[in-house]
Amino acid sequence: MKRIILGLKTISDYMLQQNEEFHIVRKDYGSFGYKWAKGVTALVKLYNINSIIDFGAGKKTLEKSIDMDIQSYDPAFDGPEPNLTPADLLVCTHVLEHVEPEFLSSTLEYLNTLTKKVFLIAVDDGVSGKILPDGMESNLIQKDMTWWQAQLETAFNTSVINIDRQLFIKKGQIKQITSQDKGTFIGCRNQ
Repeated sequence: MKRIILGLKTISDYMLQQNEEFHIVRKDYGSFGYKWAKGVTALVKLYNINSIIDFGAGKKTLEKSIDMDIQSYDPAFDGPEPNLTPADLLVCTHVLEHVEPEFLSSTLEYLNTLTKKVFLIAVDDGVSGKILPDGMESNLIQKDMTWWQAQLETAFNTSVINIDRQLFIKKGQIKQITSQDKGTFIGCRNQ
C-alpha cells in the first residue's frame, strides 16, 4: 500500500508548540475520540470499511476503543509530518476548526488524498472556551456550518450530508439533519 507523506504544510511551528503545551496543560484536551466509537463502528459495517485513519487523534482514545487497527495521527504527539496510508474511512473530529486559516486548504487537500471510501468530519462554529497557552482561543476558524459544508464539498469533490451528532455518537445511527447548529458531515466517494 502506498504511503502518502505530506508535502504540504498543515501547521506552523508556533502552533505545533502551542498544541504540544496545551495537551500537557489540559489533560482532557484531545481525549474524547472514544465517544465516536459507536458511530464509527456503524460506518465500518455500513460501508464495509477495512482501514481507518483518525486524523487529529489527540490522545488516540478512538483507536483504543475500537477493535480494529487504526492509523492515528496528531501533530502534537507525532510531529508535523504525517506518514499515512490512504484508508477506507477518514475520521477527523473537532480538528479543522483548530487549523490555522492559511493551512486549511492544504490540510483539506491532504485529507482528500487519504480518503478511499468515506469521511466523517465534525466541526463546531464559534468559540470553544479552550484557551491556548499564549492566551489565544483554540478555535482558529469560526465559521457557520453552511461555510464548512461548502469547503468540504469543494475539497473532496463530492456532496456531504450533515447528520445528527448525538444519535450518531450515542446509538450509531445516521440521520441527516437540516439544522446547521453543529457540523457532523459524512461524504462518500463515488464507487
